[in-house]
Amino acid sequence: MRIVGIVFLSCAMAGLARTSVLIATHKSIEVHRPIPEPSALVKVSLPSALRLHGAGALFVDARDAADYLDGHIKGAINVPVGPADRIRLGMSGVSIDRTIVVYCANANCGKAEVIAHALSQLGFINVSVYSAGWDKWPKK
Repeated sequence: MRIVGIVFLSCAMAGLARTSVLIATHKSIEVHRPIPEPSALVKVSLPSALRLHGAGALFVDARDAADYLDGHIKGAINVPVGPADRIRLGMSGVSIDRTIVVYCANANCGKAEVIAHALSQLGFINVSVYSAGWDKWPKK
């Protein structure tokens, strides 16, 4: 199947903005599940993130590789913002129902939200964002 184009559609329904993705191929159009809006992302506090980390959640560092190599949350994998196929590759082997916490540098970074949206669109169902990021994570 050859993809001809990708179209993002937004509409307002009952006061809620919704965005969906249509992938048009030469034979059909596939409608993928709605992309979560920023307000729909589950954001976790530091105490919650620490509990999730202790329980074995997968932490995903959305920062660039150089920042990740300078220091990251123990056990985190690096999946920087980029094309969907690179994000998908970075998550290869991870079950779609795995508990995932995405973070970046700090609350002003924004990369964690981008990756969390992408993961949700790729079908991961238990994604949250630790928005305080690496800057607020306790270093030992």
